[in-house]
Amino acid sequence: MKKLIIAILAVTALGGFTAMAKEKGGDQPKHQKKAFEEVDANKDGKISLDEFKAALPKLDPAKAEEIFKKKDANGDGSISADEYNAEPKHKKEAAK
Repeated sequence: MKKLIIAILAVTALGGFTAMAKEKGGDQPKHQKKAFEEVDANKDGKISLDEFKAALPKLDPAKAEEIFKKKDANGDGSISADEYNAEPKHKKEAAK
């Protein structure tokens, strides 16, 4: 199950599930919500950089930080559920 959560987190971080959900007219998929909750280790409703890196231990730390910064839209040092579910800028720009 943990490998599934990690895979979902990685795909979600790149915008895959968000795009799929929007195409199907749905909201946050159940698996995406569960992945967010699993990564949010302290259950404060947001994902810190440390939580993000801990969830993706095989990912290069620099790459993890790069992805994290892209998802942290407001730059507050954490990823909220809204930021987590937001479609990445590169996907929005490609859709135009």
